[in-house]
Amino acid sequence: MLRLTLQIWLGALFGSTLCGGPPAAEIVTSFSIIDDWTGVLVGRALRHQALVPAGSELHGFQLGANEAKALSAAKLIVGLSPASEPWLADWIQAHGKQASVVWLQTQEKDVRTGDPHPWTDPSLVLDFIPKLGQAIERVFTDLNTQNSVGKYLKEVNTLDMDLRLAFAAIPPDRRKVITQHPNLGRLAQRYQLDVRGTILESPSAEAADPSARHYSRLLGILRSEKIRVLVTDEGQNDGIARRLCLDAGIPPPVALNFETLAPAGQ
Repeated sequence: MLRLTLQIWLGALFGSTLCGGPPAAEIVTSFSIIDDWTGVLVGRALRHQALVPAGSELHGFQLGANEAKALSAAKLIVGLSPASEPWLADWIQAHGKQASVVWLQTQEKDVRTGDPHPWTDPSLVLDFIPKLGQAIERVFTDLNTQNSVGKYLKEVNTLDMDLRLAFAAIPPDRRKVITQHPNLGRLAQRYQLDVRGTILESPSAEAADPSARHYSRLLGILRSEKIRVLVTDEGQNDGIARRLCLDAGIPPPVALNFETLAPAGQ
């Protein structure tokens, strides 16, 4: 009895820390970028969490016991598309949770393109955000996201215009780049950039290193077309990219992060 009384008293004093952890998230999102959009729309009104946390990529991700538990408790699951997140689609199918999920990218032509990075095109984000807001309101009927949606869409439009002006100031013949893997297709299409080749030939950053023939072809493109920019993925091995830049006599590669948000504070 004394031990039980002590547990109850400590539980009241320290909250859920001694009672199985924090409350389950009401909204579970597939990865950090979608989770950030969700946070913009719901603020502190609802608990939400990403399955793939900030600083980690979608490529090669597999659900574990903790992620499955979060999905089971969620009232709303938000993913990009079954093609981008097959591990999430498989879990939803196996557990009969189709009614609890919203896929933001549903245009079949977009899913088939092979470029799983639609968030790099603001015009596509303009479609995703209202869809996300409607899904949230459908499940959480006492929550109105319209003001948050409207405000965020203005921010995205402003960003889109700023990027248009910035890239338009660059002569077309200098908008050519080589990338580490195929992840800038949407950005390039939106702002008339020309991706002349990729070091890795798969959308996954963990793809096999290029063959000697492919390396030679990229080096030839860099030299013949006078390309000065080679973009790599932040946090990934850039050894081959650096060697290419050295052999071509151009500045070192530029490391950018298009796959995930950085952890808080970075």
